[in-house]
Amino acid sequence: MAVDAQKDRQLVTMVRSEKKVILNLNSEVLKRLLLVIFALAIAVPFCTVKAGELSEEETAFVDERNRRFQMCLDVLPKDVDDALRALSEEGLSIEFDCPEGSKKKECRITVKAEWGLSWDQIPEEYQDGDGYCEWVYGFYQTKEHVKVMGCQVKISLNVEELNSTEQRTGVRGEIHTLAVLYHELLHVQLPVDAMKTDEWRQALCNCQDPGLPGSGTDGHDQIDPFQEDYVERLWDKVQYEEDPWTVKQKLGMSVYDGTTGELLAGIALDVYSEEGKSVHSVVTDTNGYAEVTLPEGEYHVKAKIGILGFPVEMYASPTIILDKPHSLRIYIIAMFVPVKFLPTIIYCTLAALIGTGLYIAVKKATVRKRRSRSIDRLQDREAMRG
Repeated sequence: MAVDAQKDRQLVTMVRSEKKVILNLNSEVLKRLLLVIFALAIAVPFCTVKAGELSEEETAFVDERNRRFQMCLDVLPKDVDDALRALSEEGLSIEFDCPEGSKKKECRITVKAEWGLSWDQIPEEYQDGDGYCEWVYGFYQTKEHVKVMGCQVKISLNVEELNSTEQRTGVRGEIHTLAVLYHELLHVQLPVDAMKTDEWRQALCNCQDPGLPGSGTDGHDQIDPFQEDYVERLWDKVQYEEDPWTVKQKLGMSVYDGTTGELLAGIALDVYSEEGKSVHSVVTDTNGYAEVTLPEGEYHVKAKIGILGFPVEMYASPTIILDKPHSLRIYIIAMFVPVKFLPTIIYCTLAALIGTGLYIAVKKATVRKRRSRSIDRLQDREAMRG
């Protein structure tokens, strides 16, 4: 049934991850009610999904897995930047002008995604799975011939099942959870990708419903290979890490001679935790630089120089709050003597002291020996006289 462009307001389409339901609302009262709801939603029209509140445990689980996912964006075979932007407080906005000859002059789209729907609230036919994504979208038009499309997306995880799998299988289960999360985010990203194509935009400009390609099972041909690739990449990244999900930051350290300003190679650096425990040791390279990656926290650094086989502390830093990448410059001052000459000077000084001591000891021994001989001679003379 053809729908007049000026009466296009009554179409509301609901897509529930794996199936699509289209509802036509012809009542004038319902049309006006929808417009009121759209206006109250900050001029972004969408129909609200009835969802159960997430429990504290579910919220904590989802927040932590989302944090872990954000730590590993570098291994994604396909980025989901738009999906993550839709999950932000501001949501995702897309605007474009329509080609000449279209029924509309301009189109505006908003996509707002959120972690919603407690698992027992999703349709029963999907509760055997691990993840679920639900789209709701609606249209209206302004007097300025602007077509507006508002979208709301709810993403849910089967927290109880995923948490049980993690407890049984450790890191492999944790990777599986992130793969499920990635799968659902792709159900958000693929429709947004479609919104950027000329064909999709042309349909919207002509008051047609272009649909949400990739939001349901039609997207699995693309999503499943991405998900499998992601699992392999993520496993390669975290399998050998002791605690792969701890947030870590880089601490770069450059060591300088406080007298000459020269960068110093071969300087041993010990990093200590807030409790005073040594957590990492490293030696500066030929450029006088060393770098370590540590969990976020408070640290201090000590620089040491090996003298006669013993590490001598030459520098201790103030407390470093490592909550972002940090660079530390260390200046070692050795009594206005270039640090690189310090071991040599100490060696020479010790050698001189030892030599002087030996000389004094030998001289004293020689004097004592001469005195002893003189006394022996005197005693021999007195014995002869007697």
